[in-house]
Amino acid sequence: MSNSNTNAKTLARERDRAERIYLRNLNKLVNAARNTIRGIDDPDAVMNTLDRFFKSSYANDLFRGAARQMATMIDKGQYNTWREAATASSRGREVAATLMREMKTQVGGRIASIVEENAKLIKTVHSSIASQLSAIAKEGWAQGLRPAQIAAQMRELAPRGTVSTTHSLRKDPNAAYEDQIRLIARTETAKASTALVEARSEALGLNWYIWETADDTRVRESHDFMDGVLCRWSEPPNPERLNTEKRNYGAYHPGGIFNCRCIALPVISYRDIGFPARVHKAGEVKTCGDIETFMEQYA
Repeated sequence: MSNSNTNAKTLARERDRAERIYLRNLNKLVNAARNTIRGIDDPDAVMNTLDRFFKSSYANDLFRGAARQMATMIDKGQYNTWREAATASSRGREVAATLMREMKTQVGGRIASIVEENAKLIKTVHSSIASQLSAIAKEGWAQGLRPAQIAAQMRELAPRGTVSTTHSLRKDPNAAYEDQIRLIARTETAKASTALVEARSEALGLNWYIWETADDTRVRESHDFMDGVLCRWSEPPNPERLNTEKRNYGAYHPGGIFNCRCIALPVISYRDIGFPARVHKAGEVKTCGDIETFMEQYA
């Protein structure tokens, strides 16, 4: 896209807004689960009630609805960004026509896939809460508390839907849950954002994107190495290996790993690339000096 810095900020802003809404909806889900155990005085009944709730069609519909709203918000924001980029690009007319035609089917299918993948994560939330409450019950039995007392502690210390996108280091009974729920919201919105960019790119036959970081102190070293690198959708890079790090998370696109805030900026026209440019191919990143060399060796 032309004016890549502006577009990256716009895409990141829309993704972050969707993340906040998604997290808010996940919090609503947790509050609904908490409400189901009000007044229950038996520890086993508390666990069984939560189990039934998270396996219910109601809970699954809430989770799917949260994921659908998140993906739809990202899609709408991206649509406006692509439309603006089409106006400035040398392929503007073609991009605009495709936005009106093919993308509804292409992107619609990807949104449905995002919703289904996110729906599976309800098991992760369930497991996180169940693990916490089981630990509370175990400690209560060890202390010799009565069942009603243990159940009261479980109700009191059950996670509340109050997690924000701002990371907190405070230690409390909900810390593990908060980290888990925040990680889900951030990771899934980032993955959804990249998946929808990829869907639009496929509709237009765009093979390349530019890896853009959030450009702040929280950016991983491996992702800082990837900043500005041209990558193929068909060949995701392995940032950690490229940066010669010992840890290895495999190959992935921007947003494809936990807590990643990077953005994939599609290359609409090769004429929009600023040379010299760093290009990823066959597990290596090399500098390409001009468009002629790029067309000959990479395109």
